[in-house]
Amino acid sequence: MFITQLSLAAFDDITNHKVSSELLRLTADNVFLYMAPAPSSLLHQQDSVEGLPQFHNLQVYCEDLQLDNQLYNKSNFHFAVLLCQEEKTETTQWSRMNNLIVCNKDLGSYKENCFIKLCIAFSKEENFMFHVNDFSFELKPARLYVEDTFVYYIKTLFDTYLPENKTACKSISASDTMLTVSEQVREHARALVKPVKLRRLKIQPVNLLVSIHASLKLYIASDHTPLSFSVFERGPIFTTARQLVHALAMHYAAGALFRAGWVVGSLEILGSPASLVRSIGNGIADFFRLPYEGLTRGPGAFVSGVSRGTTSFVKHISKGTLTSITNLATSLARNMDRLSLDEEHYNRQEEWRRQLPESLGEGLRQGLSRLGISLLGNV
Repeated sequence: MFITQLSLAAFDDITNHKVSSELLRLTADNVFLYMAPAPSSLLHQQDSVEGLPQFHNLQVYCEDLQLDNQLYNKSNFHFAVLLCQEEKTETTQWSRMNNLIVCNKDLGSYKENCFIKLCIAFSKEENFMFHVNDFSFELKPARLYVEDTFVYYIKTLFDTYLPENKTACKSISASDTMLTVSEQVREHARALVKPVKLRRLKIQPVNLLVSIHASLKLYIASDHTPLSFSVFERGPIFTTARQLVHALAMHYAAGALFRAGWVVGSLEILGSPASLVRSIGNGIADFFRLPYEGLTRGPGAFVSGVSRGTTSFVKHISKGTLTSITNLATSLARNMDRLSLDEEHYNRQEEWRRQLPESLGEGLRQGLSRLGISLLGNV
């Protein structure tokens, strides 16, 4: 099954009963779902052993996916996009997919360029229940934007949707004796009775560019911190869900600790020196790589490579320098606005920062006008 575009939205109908407010929107493009019986080896094994459940393979491919913050234009949140692909490939025309007429070469190229790949092997049990045996997940390089105020707001809002648990304890009668069992004990008992059973769990290496804004007593922001996590593979697994989540958390926490230097170097209050170094490195790499690639194709391509390499070098140097200065100034300004203890002034400044210029002239005009207003305010 091929889905050209899939969109899921979360609405808030409780805060204001008259107006429905959209919170989040998840958009996926060119989603391909494929389910088939297991390979012949498993089917042969099934025929030889009576009572062996039938195995199926489910494959999910997504060419592009993006999670949007729909409250960006209604509140003072900093990020309009929460998750997206780092480098989007050229969108292929899949008009033939609508008729399910695709050659193996085109389908293989589509699967290779997909942003998300998910493969699940499961078996059908009694009472229409399914048991997952193999789980494999792969994610192409992505950008992740996290803001603590938005996370707290969504968490608090979702907590109001859940019904209140009025009974913390439950009475159980056994041999004419009433036993009072707490909710925590019953949860642990359920986890032990129904453990997580997987033959193999594999999560491919993940590369992220993470931007974090934390509004603590001091405004702290990290700009496009590169984080790389190694492959996570376990099997066979027979444990509780709590232990499995703990193992996942420890694995990715260790990966983040190994990149602690990049995290500190990406702090905006320090001027994001890591981002500056990364931009300079990319510029130098293009300065030598593009002429070399042109040299292998002829004199004309070499001259074009020198021109493009020089342009890329200057662009990366200027972009990295201006971004570093801007991040430092913005971080200091936000902290000074918080120290003013003037909520109206702070909200006004945040609203101005959200008005991004569309051209160089508009940017200069906005900067000079805000500078003049700030000077008049000080006088």
